[in-house]
Amino acid sequence: MSLTSSTNGGRTWARRRVIVRHQVNSYANTTFRAAFGEAFIVGPRKIGRFYPLYVAYEAGSSGTAIFVRASFDAGRHWGQAIQVNDGQPPADALQPNLAVAPDGTVTVAFYDRRLGCPARDTSEATVAGLGFDPRAPYGRANYCIDTAIQFYRPRLRPIGHNIRLSAHSWDPQLSSPRVNCICSATSFVGDYFGVDSRGGFTYTASVETFNAAGENPGYHQQQLVSKVRTP
Repeated sequence: MSLTSSTNGGRTWARRRVIVRHQVNSYANTTFRAAFGEAFIVGPRKIGRFYPLYVAYEAGSSGTAIFVRASFDAGRHWGQAIQVNDGQPPADALQPNLAVAPDGTVTVAFYDRRLGCPARDTSEATVAGLGFDPRAPYGRANYCIDTAIQFYRPRLRPIGHNIRLSAHSWDPQLSSPRVNCICSATSFVGDYFGVDSRGGFTYTASVETFNAAGENPGYHQQQLVSKVRTP
């Protein structure tokens, strides 16, 4: 992951600087591939002489985790990597997104697989549609997905712990789009994941496949919009 910048409207660019070298792994147990494993944003308020720069990225040798780093000198130096997800390996955390509120509060949103899939013969298993998955992943670890979020002060001091935003876990194998053609063994989670902080609240738009109240009987990928007060 690298950075270059221009101070003259794009006529010339500074030498590219490497921020971090990281491995974006494939995810365990399911067929969906890695998508966007990096995020970058500029804070709206100066810290010292410069506007802060923030990056979030996937990394990990045993499972995939999310890390965040900051630079307060225009990208010349970067602080120590901080793990965002509270869950521990091998539970995957993936596809980070970044936002900075007008007051400088930093948000990292991500997909989280720390919770096991719902147990057999439960209402949550019905909501998740696990009976339609040939793998029957009842209670399976590192398989179903939730949306989570973590807040930080401008200098990346964490505010509390991860917050679960999705009301229900969902199965990424259901109605899973295939890469290039239906014959492909590799699937993907739609790259429709956004986050923004304004007016005292943070909003995320993420993918899910659950059918909570009959609104999604085909268990297709659809958008989940969540709202949480920015601390």
